[in-house]
Amino acid sequence: MSEVIVLDTFNKRNIADLVENLMETQVNIPIVPGGKILLKPNLSSSNHPETGATTHLEILEGVARFLMRKKYKVTIVESDPTNSAFDETANLLQLYTLQESTGAKIVNLTKRTQRKVLLKGLHTNLEVTIADDVLNADAIINLPVVKTHILTGASLGIKNLFGLISEKNKSQCICISASCLSDS
Repeated sequence: MSEVIVLDTFNKRNIADLVENLMETQVNIPIVPGGKILLKPNLSSSNHPETGATTHLEILEGVARFLMRKKYKVTIVESDPTNSAFDETANLLQLYTLQESTGAKIVNLTKRTQRKVLLKGLHTNLEVTIADDVLNADAIINLPVVKTHILTGASLGIKNLFGLISEKNKSQCICISASCLSDS
């Protein structure tokens, strides 16, 4: 079951601490310590989080610190977006400072070992390339940003998960149903 918690963080100076504390009191992860957890932020552009285009790094930091403290193997993942390279975005947003401060690994899924997977949609099927990291994870925590999108109208949680697909032409997946990303 999904749950949404809304907090007023306007006057908070350290969002990472707030997120970490929220995770401690509100989140129960049914995975044994040592399990592989992927964090999937929205980092599909090099825009700074203040623009609303990418997940705020302090939110990512709070979640990563909590999971690392609980002894999970945490990896922050993204693939190359359609119009740029993830490594450039990671450098511009100073994402690698999170790797140093939290111990979570940063991984560009496009550069990892891949496997073809058949996504089954309502009206059509599509074969895509997905990194073994994704297929071998015990859990994926989606950290999307709500924003408008030219193909879908709104970019919500399911759209952010397209970053788990390593291919450049992710737009072909928009017509596939949400059920394609779950085990069947």
